[in-house]
Amino acid sequence: MSWDPEFGRFETSISRIFDDFFKDLNVVKRTGGSTARSQYVTHNWSPLLDVHETKDEFVVNAELPGIKKDKISVDIKDNNLVISGENKRDENFKGASVHIQERQYGNFSRTVSLPPNIKTTNISAKFEEDLNVVKRTGGSTARSQYVTHNWSPLLDVHETKDEFVVNAELPGIKKDKISVDIKDNNLVISGENKRDENFKGASVHIQERQYGNFSRTVSLPPNIKTTNISAKFEEGVLEVVIPKTETPSGQKIDIK
Repeated sequence: MSWDPEFGRFETSISRIFDDFFKDLNVVKRTGGSTARSQYVTHNWSPLLDVHETKDEFVVNAELPGIKKDKISVDIKDNNLVISGENKRDENFKGASVHIQERQYGNFSRTVSLPPNIKTTNISAKFEEDLNVVKRTGGSTARSQYVTHNWSPLLDVHETKDEFVVNAELPGIKKDKISVDIKDNNLVISGENKRDENFKGASVHIQERQYGNFSRTVSLPPNIKTTNISAKFEEGVLEVVIPKTETPSGQKIDIK
């Protein structure tokens, strides 16, 4: 049986619809101060993929932001490529309130059917900038158009006793392409994700990763110090730490 790229794209679209539906059930949003309460959610999930084809090889790019290389497995089973592992919640946030959870935690697995004209003995894999890249030698006649659009990164927002922490997933994006600003008491994360020039002219069998301009705005609560905000970018995850102000202890009023 030959590999049908059109069916592959249809199968991918249906899978992502269900993934997005169940992911939406896990989104917990709160605004305000430390009274937010939420249970952290884990579930089985599937990473987003791009599959390109050049003259000499197929290349699979899987988005795995915030996951260590030693927590990822790549296997060949019955002419299928299987990428699997687990994403665990940062223990630093154990006991913290969850205002927003959009990032996915728990066991993950994604299976890609391999076309017949590849050399499974020559498969290579590397993990760079939160992308798992798997190359397969071979060729095919697939053709596809690449898509760009405006999009919004996934967020987690935690609250501890002393600070609010915003984590945004930005896999495959360079630090100098990301902007973090405070505007009208809002945190604004923006930038652009461009397609890898190495794949210019390549056919696209699957495109699930997002390309184009991105922006995400988070309303900040009143009890924060905007002058002391810090940000860092590691393993495809932007972390913005916003210190909280001390809560006024109150004042006793004598009745005359």
